[in-house]
Amino acid sequence: MRMPALWSLLLTPLMIAPLLAISDSATRILDQFSTVTAALEANQATIDRYQGGLIPAVSVGKQNYDTWCAMRGANSHIYHGDNQLNGEDSDDIVQQLVALSQKATRLMQTYKDKEPLLRRARVSFVVPIVMQALYREADDMRITIAGQVPESHSASLQEMKITFDSSWTDAFDAYTMNLASDSEDYKPIFSLTEPFFKYFV
Repeated sequence: MRMPALWSLLLTPLMIAPLLAISDSATRILDQFSTVTAALEANQATIDRYQGGLIPAVSVGKQNYDTWCAMRGANSHIYHGDNQLNGEDSDDIVQQLVALSQKATRLMQTYKDKEPLLRRARVSFVVPIVMQALYREADDMRITIAGQVPESHSASLQEMKITFDSSWTDAFDAYTMNLASDSEDYKPIFSLTEPFFKYFV
């Protein structure tokens, strides 16, 4: 009577090995999500504290650059060709991606609110450039994950995209609305920073 129990004990590691291999992919993705989440939270804290001025705006710019680097680095690690996640892993991945997107949505809303302060500091012209770069990385991440999870998650990912896109567009429009009228004032500054920002585009 002990033999079935013994065989069960011996075979269990062999049975769970494939699941562990799949979970390694999920762990790698979740680790990258954690890095991006930390960057978004640092960005949020910085823009929350910003009350105007050119010097404090430097910290805002640095946090945006750090966020872009984190997202770009994450995208380079989570893309693995035709890798497919199982149902349980995909549930965790999509849940964390939606949570990450919610943080990004709140960040865009805050940047929209801070537009008058950044415009008075004469640095608001930079924000749309960075926002476009961040959007590309965010959308690449969504597309990559959508290609690795079951079709059953399509509705959640699409709803996430619609919510984020709306927030992003509102923030982007807030900055570009006054860009044309202010462009002459920004030309001297932009001539110095243009080579740097071309790297994002």
